[in-house]
Amino acid sequence: MLLRHDWTRKEIRDVYWLSIPELIFQAQVAHRKYHHPEEVQLCRLLSIKTGGCPEDCGYCPQSAHYATGVQREELVSREVALQAARQAGAGRTFVLDVDDTRLELARSLGATQTFNSRNADVIARIVEQTAGRGADAALECVGTTVPVKLALDSVRKGGAVTLVGNLAPTIELGLQSAVTRQIRLQGSCASSGEYPACISLISRGAIQVEPLLSAVAPLADGAAWFHRLYEREPGLMKIVLQP
Repeated sequence: MLLRHDWTRKEIRDVYWLSIPELIFQAQVAHRKYHHPEEVQLCRLLSIKTGGCPEDCGYCPQSAHYATGVQREELVSREVALQAARQAGAGRTFVLDVDDTRLELARSLGATQTFNSRNADVIARIVEQTAGRGADAALECVGTTVPVKLALDSVRKGGAVTLVGNLAPTIELGLQSAVTRQIRLQGSCASSGEYPACISLISRGAIQVEPLLSAVAPLADGAAWFHRLYEREPGLMKIVLQP
């Protein structure tokens, strides 16, 4: 695709005054020239959890910029990311984790294949399962150096990696690998107004949240539950606190 930086004012004015149907037609022509006519890129923001927001609003305890006592958690769990990817049209989905119980849960939620990254050469397995290409896209839901590297290594040349987790404030990034393999890297945080779509997916069962809930507890017990999550108590995933 040719990128231009020499537009004249007349050319810009002519585009500006085109009718909406004509603009849509020209966009379709350009899309069909460079992409499959029935494929579009889908990007969906899902939700935010505690203590990991990258924004610096100066007052919010959810910000990662301040030590406020709020324990950081992954923004979106692998299980939710898996279901969202399937709803977005992913043909095959691979889930990586170091916890076999969570991998079993991922399989029950529709993962094509799961890998324990402690016990297997997961990159070689993914490359094998994709006929030597690598995955088209990866969702990284932890936010530390090792899983981010796994995500980058797992995608094909020209693939996309979306960073959802941000457990660590900074990580080491294989810049040369990302650049030379032309990897598209993007972050996803909070929401741009997709809450109605998310609620609809949950309400009609397209995304199942019940298997992810470990307990429903009173809000007054919130500090104790956060402590248990912070201590990584086995089997705990998501807690709903009710006022």
